[in-house]
Amino acid sequence: MDSKESPNTATAIVVANNDETVLRAVSSTLQKAGFAVTGAATAAAALARVSESESAPTLAVIDTTVPGMDWQDLAKKLYEKSPGIRLLFLSAEPSSETLRTPVLRGHHTRLLGKPFRRSQLLGQVLEMMDEPLVMIA
Repeated sequence: MDSKESPNTATAIVVANNDETVLRAVSSTLQKAGFAVTGAATAAAALARVSESESAPTLAVIDTTVPGMDWQDLAKKLYEKSPGIRLLFLSAEPSSETLRTPVLRGHHTRLLGKPFRRSQLLGQVLEMMDEPLVMIA
């Protein structure tokens, strides 16, 4: 990343969570850090936000229990729409096995266990943005 460029300048993020309180808190935290955030309460809404976005979102923050679709299917569809998207999953039952599923191999993914502090969320997001994008064909 160019040192003249802020890590979050014009970076679009989609947040998918059906809990309105969590959706607002996550969105607010990321907006205060300078990210352009769009929220979604369902998997279908998250996919629509990615499709409608003028610039492809760089990151999607997805609760593993977002309604409308299994989180793995949602990840696969997000990758189809935006191959370079990074995914940060939020889960009340985090497991290292969660990120070892075939659909996630070769992509930038992380898992953040709930409950979490805003600083932990922001730290994960900033670290993911700093990682070079490498995709496996």
